[in-house]
Amino acid sequence: MVTDRDKRVGAILRMLREQTGHTQEDVAGALDLNNRQSIGQIEAGERRVSPEELVRLGEFFRVPVSRFTDRFEPARPIAFSFRAREDDPDARGKFQARASKWLTLFTELGRGQRVHASYLQSTLGLSEGSSYEDAQAAGEEVARAFQLGDFPGTRLADRLDGAPGVLVLHVEASDAVSGAAARLDPVSAIFINRADSPGRRNFDLAHELFHLLTWDRMRPPELELVQTDGPGATDGRRSGGRDRREQLADNFAAALLMPARVVKELWLERQIKEGHPAEDVVAWMADEFRVSASAVAWRLHNLELVDRVRDLPSDAALARSSASGRREPPRPQLFNREFVQRVRVALDDGTLSFRRAAQILNLDSLELVELIRSYGMQPPYEA
Repeated sequence: MVTDRDKRVGAILRMLREQTGHTQEDVAGALDLNNRQSIGQIEAGERRVSPEELVRLGEFFRVPVSRFTDRFEPARPIAFSFRAREDDPDARGKFQARASKWLTLFTELGRGQRVHASYLQSTLGLSEGSSYEDAQAAGEEVARAFQLGDFPGTRLADRLDGAPGVLVLHVEASDAVSGAAARLDPVSAIFINRADSPGRRNFDLAHELFHLLTWDRMRPPELELVQTDGPGATDGRRSGGRDRREQLADNFAAALLMPARVVKELWLERQIKEGHPAEDVVAWMADEFRVSASAVAWRLHNLELVDRVRDLPSDAALARSSASGRREPPRPQLFNREFVQRVRVALDDGTLSFRRAAQILNLDSLELVELIRSYGMQPPYEA
């Protein structure tokens, strides 16, 4: 009789074999089996692996036996798309390994706690052949659908937190990760570097939402290098040489966060009628929309209200002017409430040990206790 354990072992075996480039014959040899058909049966969950064979598989792939038996270990590859300020494959790989465990933990705990698993229902009918105007129109339509109002950046994170099938996690990450999107059915996930500026976090959130909404028709690239708040910043401008999918995502994000009608009204009132210096208006609008000054500048340019090069200072100068005298709000809490709630319930009912939870979340014991308390929850007695 095929069990969930057999299916898990088989799925992990296949994943490890494909990741390491081994054939079924290679694995059969490691287990002293006569043919690869037996490995095919194991991978299909149709043949049970004995404890002795599990030990051999661990030795062959150089992983602990728990890699095959722990239900909180990923049982299938998870596709990621990253935005980063620097290309650091090693740091990105380490983050992906941690994030894969977070997603697996979230989905497994949801299954055990009988939380209804829902998919992201909305999709966008865009392709790489779509125009920038199509992407901008889609951004404004999504903002209306989520009822984000005139200043969507003030509400986007909260609205997405409650959206079915979407998991938004604020995480600790290096410059190798500014934002990321990932899919592990039924969950579509967005990871945001909580150390980034509020404007950058908002833009990355909207940008990655585009990738989730177009994933099946237009799968995003594995990596996009971005330069923020400086010359060449990629907040919604039509820059050459960049991946078309990323340019569409930037135009979508800019329009979602800065509705054209509101941008035009504010610019007309503050700059044209009242005569405030253009860079001061850009800085003020950046605060209102909760985006970077660079993002506002390029939105104004795309709406043909200014010429980005002729009428405004450089992105770096705008960033300095916008940041002058401004007090940054506190960072968002680590992960999110739903994620921490699932962990807290599992700790309470004994399906997850405190030590294992801390290990998966990459926290020490005190940090895990403080994480639970930060959401107004009582840590388990074990802590």
